[in-house]
Amino acid sequence: MLDPFAELPPSDAARIVKLSCVRNASSAEVLAGGITNRNYKVTTPDGIVVVRLSDAGSSALAIDRDNEHLNSISAAVCGAGAPVIEYLPEAGALVVGWIDGRTFTEVDVRNPVNLPRIATACRLLHAGPRFVSDFNMFDIQARYLSLVQAEGYRLPA
Repeated sequence: MLDPFAELPPSDAARIVKLSCVRNASSAEVLAGGITNRNYKVTTPDGIVVVRLSDAGSSALAIDRDNEHLNSISAAVCGAGAPVIEYLPEAGALVVGWIDGRTFTEVDVRNPVNLPRIATACRLLHAGPRFVSDFNMFDIQARYLSLVQAEGYRLPA
């Protein structure tokens, strides 16, 4: 049997094979997108999953991966997110079920035809279990500024 992870970057493949849910995978492919993650679509005998790999450095951006895992479970429980299949923090890996579809673009979000679907998802999230943390962009913006200054990055004019 061919190695389904042979075409992936070796460091990512080494992390993915630690996941029990993909042990009998038949294929893996890179998914586009992801600012702080590298995402892979993996086909297994039990179905298709998305493996999201993050690096430790993303914590500097105020991304708490443990909270992300718990919040992903909350989103799945209320029906607004994909089911969480496996979480392996030491590998920086979160595995969620595959949802057939595509990510909305700005044009999609502005299209009035899509507004009912977006509103339904928001209502489901707000009616579901409370997330374990708040996302306050003003607090995060101050943290980013401190990080930029500490690292000596140039601030835009």
